[in-house]
Order: sequence, then C-alpha cells, then structure tokens
Amino acid sequence: MASTPIAALDERAPETLKALVGVFSALEFGLSSLALYQHTPDFETAKRAVESSSQCQFTLDHLRQILGLLPTAYRLAWSRPTAHARRGKSSAADVAADANNAAADAEPVLVIRRQPLSDSVDRVEPLGDRIQAFVSRVNAFIAAQVEELTTDMPGLESDEDVRAALEISEIPRAELPESDASLAEHQRRRLNELADRGRAEDENAMKDDEDAVLNAPIPAALEGLPRWLIDKVRRNERQAQRVAKRSDDAQRQRVYATLPQLSDQLQSYAIVTRKHIFPIAELRANLRRAPLKDRLEEQLQLLETLVPFWVTIRCSDGQEYVKLSKAHKYNVVKAELKRALAASTL
Repeated sequence: MASTPIAALDERAPETLKALVGVFSALEFGLSSLALYQHTPDFETAKRAVESSSQCQFTLDHLRQILGLLPTAYRLAWSRPTAHARRGKSSAADVAADANNAAADAEPVLVIRRQPLSDSVDRVEPLGDRIQAFVSRVNAFIAAQVEELTTDMPGLESDEDVRAALEISEIPRAELPESDASLAEHQRRRLNELADRGRAEDENAMKDDEDAVLNAPIPAALEGLPRWLIDKVRRNERQAQRVAKRSDDAQRQRVYATLPQLSDQLQSYAIVTRKHIFPIAELRANLRRAPLKDRLEEQLQLLETLVPFWVTIRCSDGQEYVKLSKAHKYNVVKAELKRALAASTL
C-alpha cells in the first residue's frame, strides 16, 4: 500500500526548523539502519549514524526539540551499555566475565526507541509517514507562533519579516529522563554534600557577623537599656538587613537572567519597524512582552555593557535613543551575550 505523500514544510519556516526537519529525517533513517543490523540505538551510536549518512549535526538539544514538537516519536531510557564479545578463542566464561565487568564500570547510555505514531499496531509505519507527522507538527507550531507574533506586532506582514521573527522564536524542548538509580543517588549525595558545606559556611559567616554586631559599642540612643534588650534590637536590625540584601540579590539575578529575552524582543521590534534607532520612550511603550518593563533602562544599559558592538545608547534633543548595529548577524550577538553573561560575576 503506497504511503501518503509527505506534506510540504511551511514556506515561512526559518533555517533552524528546516534543519530540524532534516535532522529528524536522518535520525529516522539511522534508527532504521541500526534496527536492521540489530545494534543498540543509544545516542552516540545514533549520532554517528545520522552524521555519517547526512550533512546534519545531531545533538541532544536537537533530540529535545524533536520531542518537544512530537512527544510520542521516541521513548528514551538510560541503560548500561552491552559489551561486545571478544573475537578469538576466549571461553564463554571469560566473555561473560568481561561483559559483566564492562557493564559495571561503564557509564549509562541514553537509548532511543521509536514509538508508533498511529493507533494501528498491525503494520510497520513507513518512514515517509513518520516524517510527514513531524512536518505537520512543525507547520502547526509555525502557525501558532505566527498568530502570536502578528497579535503582538501588527506591522508584521511579509513572509521575510515573519521568517526572521520566527528565527528567534523558542522551540519547545522536552526534558531528558533521569539517569539510572545508582548514578542519580551518587549525584544526590554530591549535591547534599555541597549544600551541607554551603550551609556550614553561611552559618559560620553569620555567627562571626552577629558577634561583631553584638560586641560593637552601644549607641547613645540605647544606653541605659537592659543588655538583653539592646542585643535583641541589634539582632532584629541585622536580620532585616539580611532579608533586604537577599531580596536585592534575587532582583539582580532576575535582571541579568532576562537579558536574552529582552534582546529577542529588541531584534523582533527592529524587524517589524524596519528601523535600528529607537527612542527609549518608544520602546517602553511598544515592547509589550519586555520581561521587566520597570527596569527597561537598566537592562538596556547592561546590554550596552555586555554587547557594546550591537547596542549603543545615545542622547539627542533631550531624549535617549537605542541604536542597534546592523553589522552583525543576530545569532552572533546572542551567542556573545550568553558568553558575556556566563563570564559575569553575578
């Protein structure tokens, strides 16, 4: 029975989604080949199969994006790798011992098992049907994103502008399964050790800090009060200062963490308006999805510091303007911003 012709990919699809469709097709072909030769379809083996049969690079992030768009395509599980039997005249006992030792020492591998995409279980799904199912999901994702973008940006009309805006849209990513129980337990113990050490260091620092506060000279306003009351007042004041500092630290972290989101908004706005210089007041009014509108100016200044080759803030006629350089591709800007954020001591 002939399979249904593969649905065409939406013409507005950006390069990232076109590449992802190519990766999915190559992965399906690679998994079919591994099944034919009865090889375990772990991630590294599938990666070699994909990259040797096509010009596609295959990463765990690609796998997460594929499952974010088509969650039922594969079942993932961590497993200990099976040892290959040695060639030669080794006894069966030697081979079994080697296999057991290798399995005990080896790190678990991520195994990718195909799952049926249709309710029919009496036939093997043709490769074309599975690719068509994925393309249909990609097209549905594009349609939903375009509807959302045109609602937020009424000036977004041409396919070229839509494609550019879609290029920076976030593709959903599925979570990978947790590793095997022994490895997970080892990771939990390590995290608990680090947490206990951190708590001990914090407690020692707080004790030293409190001792310094309590042993400081008594202010004139508190002289004559009982010592226990003076100590209580000082502890309460110090606790209030700690709470305020923690709140400030959390806000600062949020300001930095949402800078990539703001840069995406700036790039989308530049695409829609076909401009690269904007009054800050205009951005404040029109960036509806800015992550922290009340701290927009502060975040723009941080962008100028972190990616100065892209963002420049100028003052003219009593107004502040943001200028975006057109000399660099946005994927370069975004990569440099992520690198600068990672290097920052927050």
